[in-house]
Amino acid sequence: MKELVCEAFCASLEVVQVPAGYAVSTPYANADGDRLMLYFVRDERSRWRIEDDGTQVPWLEANGVDLSGTPRGEAFQELLDEYDAQYNKDSCTIYTPPLDEAELGAAAVRFVGLLLRLQDLALLNPQIVRNTFRADAIAALHHEFDASATVSEQSQLSPEIPGQEADVIIRTSASPPLAIFLGTQEERALQALVLKMEAEKYRGIDGIVVLLVERAKANPIRETTLSLSMARLDAVVSFRESKRDTMDRLRRLAGVKANAGLIQ
Repeated sequence: MKELVCEAFCASLEVVQVPAGYAVSTPYANADGDRLMLYFVRDERSRWRIEDDGTQVPWLEANGVDLSGTPRGEAFQELLDEYDAQYNKDSCTIYTPPLDEAELGAAAVRFVGLLLRLQDLALLNPQIVRNTFRADAIAALHHEFDASATVSEQSQLSPEIPGQEADVIIRTSASPPLAIFLGTQEERALQALVLKMEAEKYRGIDGIVVLLVERAKANPIRETTLSLSMARLDAVVSFRESKRDTMDRLRRLAGVKANAGLIQ
């Protein structure tokens, strides 16, 4: 078994000699889909250090992860300390202390572990979290309703109310259109409230307006706005914690028969 596992891993490695030492392409991928790269660099004393390709930290920062003295910066430094690595701000590279050649194997495994752990810092970024929720929620709504209703994204409840696009509109012949706003930020909840008031009080347009938040408590909507949404919108529902119940609720609001089993 050990030989089979070693063969599988080794077959996925690509090693290329470069002027400073060796470039190693691993079987693991960055969060952006590119393969993780390591560099084995030999110094004038014939000792080695392992470096990344200088893209890890810039990628994190490009995705809004602030590493300068924030909780994420502290988490970054803790990871470096845990894996006995350092960061060069000038070259943007993460690297190990000098190593003997006999230490390279174990050190390379640890270093890959560090690079993979660094990806978790990006998952803490609010924008990435919001984008993941949005993509998952829209995919779930299509999965749930495409066979029984017309599902449109970034759509208006009515041409008479321009500029208030819902994230998803679900239309059936059995019920007024269902406008779903995803609670990715405070503004989306406020826009849902404005649409509901405009349709109901000033335009006389039938429409069901729902705010779909990722989680009941941990979401970016202020408590006062969330309370107002619960009072004035047709529903405020949670996506992650009770997905099946939420989808059943939305189906009832849209006038579509239950579809148990699709979303668990």
